[in-house]
Amino acid sequence: MNRVLQQVIAQDGISVLQDAARLRERVIELGGNRQDAITLELMLTACPSIAPALSQGDLPQSEVNVLISSVMRTTGLSVSTVRRVLGALITASGNKLSGHAPFLLPILRKKQGELSLLGEMEDPVLRSALEQINSGADPAQPLSDLERLSQAGNAYASYQLGNYYHPQDRKNGTDLGRPYYQLAADLGYGPAYGALADYDINGKKKNLRRAAAYFEHPTALAGRDGRNWSANAANLLRYRSENLGRCRQALILSGLGLLFSFFVVSLDLLWGFFAVLLALGALGATLYSMLAAPYHSHRSTYLLLLICWLLAVAAML
Repeated sequence: MNRVLQQVIAQDGISVLQDAARLRERVIELGGNRQDAITLELMLTACPSIAPALSQGDLPQSEVNVLISSVMRTTGLSVSTVRRVLGALITASGNKLSGHAPFLLPILRKKQGELSLLGEMEDPVLRSALEQINSGADPAQPLSDLERLSQAGNAYASYQLGNYYHPQDRKNGTDLGRPYYQLAADLGYGPAYGALADYDINGKKKNLRRAAAYFEHPTALAGRDGRNWSANAANLLRYRSENLGRCRQALILSGLGLLFSFFVVSLDLLWGFFAVLLALGALGATLYSMLAAPYHSHRSTYLLLLICWLLAVAAML
């Protein structure tokens, strides 16, 4: 694909990247792989910032990482496919990667004359830092290395920083690791969404609805890192199922309370009126929980029902 792309850009100019459909046609016309041509069109259409970035000349590695993450989020393509195609585009457009700090140089390598983007996990500085942390050595230097990689756009380094602080956060009720997980998620590392969900499930400020939204990310439970959060996902699904069961119970009780409240109105207008209002509130809260927020607590619903029934009984006395 690299050779065909170079021919297309040489003949049509770098501006051809602005017209994804035209690029696809030209790649196929010059004998390129049809599947690769369609993938090119998909990436350039889903992530319009690729073409301007390649037109500006040399690219910093951090910008390449952002492009990779953006394409993955918008297209659902695998990271290997995105790296391969984006690497071919960078090479064919005559760009070079610039602005690297010394510790980022190993992220690139040459393979058969083509640019190949190494996976973030393959970075030797990253591997060395993780080995030092896992060995129980002084964490100051490896944490500093991970921090620099994270700031340069390495999603996996951000994720590992989150992993370092996560046990402390669980023990002390803090959120030191959450910003790193959020950064890793923003850069496209799926398991970071599972980690963020863990904070919403087990942290001080629980937000089960947001946790469920995190688990909806297609790669939140992918790979070895993703499996670390699979128990949370299973527990959340079980809680959701149980909560919907409680919704049905509360719905029945709310309906009965409403009917009884209407009966009480005939006995005592004032008390019956308030009982009807409370029953309607309980019914509304139950419907909201069932339809819009299946992770919502029912304590307020049961409290409204209890007061409703107490008022109804008081009106009958």
